[in-house]
Amino acid sequence: EEEVWEALERWSLAGHDRRAESSALVATVRLGLLDLHYFSRNVRFHSLLEGEMGDWAEVEVERGGLARPRSPSCLLVSLGGWAGSPSRAVHTYNTAADTWTTLPLQLPEAWCYMGAVVMGGQVYLCGGHTSSQWASRELWCLQPATGKLRRLSSMKQSRNFVATTVLGSSLYALGGREGVGSAMRLKTVEVYSRHTNQWTQIKPMKNGRSDAGAATLGGNIYVVGGYSGQTGLRSVERYSPSKNRWKEVRDMSAARAGVAAAVLGGRLYVVGGWDGDINNPTRLATGEVYCPHDNRWSSLPDMITPRSNFGLLVLAGRLTAVGGYDGQHITQLVEALDLSLGRWVPLASLPAPCSGLACV
Repeated sequence: EEEVWEALERWSLAGHDRRAESSALVATVRLGLLDLHYFSRNVRFHSLLEGEMGDWAEVEVERGGLARPRSPSCLLVSLGGWAGSPSRAVHTYNTAADTWTTLPLQLPEAWCYMGAVVMGGQVYLCGGHTSSQWASRELWCLQPATGKLRRLSSMKQSRNFVATTVLGSSLYALGGREGVGSAMRLKTVEVYSRHTNQWTQIKPMKNGRSDAGAATLGGNIYVVGGYSGQTGLRSVERYSPSKNRWKEVRDMSAARAGVAAAVLGGRLYVVGGWDGDINNPTRLATGEVYCPHDNRWSSLPDMITPRSNFGLLVLAGRLTAVGGYDGQHITQLVEALDLSLGRWVPLASLPAPCSGLACV
């Protein structure tokens, strides 16, 4: 950023008529990225700046986007989703620019409510609802470097509203709903090996559930909340791959269907969802975090927007919620939990409202 400042300084000195333009260009310099000593010595009292900038602490407080990196440390990819019908769209979010881009790449068919994980640097998508199947068995792999999609071995069961997570080189597909004509939610769990391209069924969960959240923590698989076919669930189960055994751990404080889960800092974060009340459904802005060492849940700051069936992931060290349904409308709003501030902060919105999307 020092080079950006020096280029602007040289350009402004090259002609007397550039002063007004120089003032406008100063706003594009990300002062918060400058080295502290460089800023104090070369920038703080420069004539290009209007008045005295004040001490560095004031700049730190007020800088906002002035400290945003110019190159992203990571990207978010959203795939498919529901916006009145399934979508084939693929979008990327640039953390440095706080902007979304719609890619020319599209999914093989319109797709929503599927599971998605990253494994071995590739994106795996399975289950969900497509334009041709109410509940899909299909598994596809997306290679980010080339944009190529290839179909892999199908699951043994169709799973709409499936929960997925990854452990090592294995993809876990948990629960879901097998058919529109059946109210039963699945207890069954399948594991896909990317080395053999084969699915294997393991011990089923204790409770059938769709619309659940899943995550991997400490070498164990956690599945949280979901919908039983009659009510929302507060229950949480933990699977030990070494013992092939499920164990119920402490319930969440609230029933959450259409919920999302992610792991950050050795803890399990669960946010949003809806309460499972068919007659008077409520979308939730609340969240809670689970510590496996003491088997306890603690509350989180409320999201700005209540939402269910949304994307959730850890992005640049922050829990990030994408799209979903707020109880009245499909939303395009995006927000991130800033733990240092103790609150959620808004990010750039999706290109269009979308729920039931996959985010990696």
